[in-house]
Amino acid sequence: GLLEFTSVSRGHEFDLVDFDRVLRQAVRNLDSHIKETKASVSWGGDLPVLRLDVSQMVSVFQNLMSNAIKYHTSGISPEVKILCSRENFGWKISVIDNGIGLNPSQLAKSFRVFQRFHSKDKYPGTGLGLAISQKIVHRHKGKIWLESAGEGMGAIANVWLPEC
Repeated sequence: GLLEFTSVSRGHEFDLVDFDRVLRQAVRNLDSHIKETKASVSWGGDLPVLRLDVSQMVSVFQNLMSNAIKYHTSGISPEVKILCSRENFGWKISVIDNGIGLNPSQLAKSFRVFQRFHSKDKYPGTGLGLAISQKIVHRHKGKIWLESAGEGMGAIANVWLPEC
């Protein structure tokens, strides 16, 4: 994880990519996790064509979807919806879940390296996923942030990326 974190700035060239390709690859990479948890992942509408490092952006959305699935309420199948809209000379892509949510005081801290709010026993992971995602999004001159109305209220992970 640390190697991936430190090597973000040495990614691939940016190419014009249909964002549907990014989402489809991220879902393929999570296929067994999606089936195991009986999660549903959906998106629709107009998706942008953006200039990006496709492998890094797949990594970002794979991480955001994985978190949305991982942090679900016991006994409730995870639901992940991805919405996309034009905003401020760019595109806002939101990963919305029905999971356990976050205390609003934790939102800003979520992007710190090794930051964890739950035990590794219940929710495994390194605590690097959001920090790596933030570094990738910043490499793309974008922004990333989380929203949640509170614990038990689900969460929204937002990524804003500039137009080509």
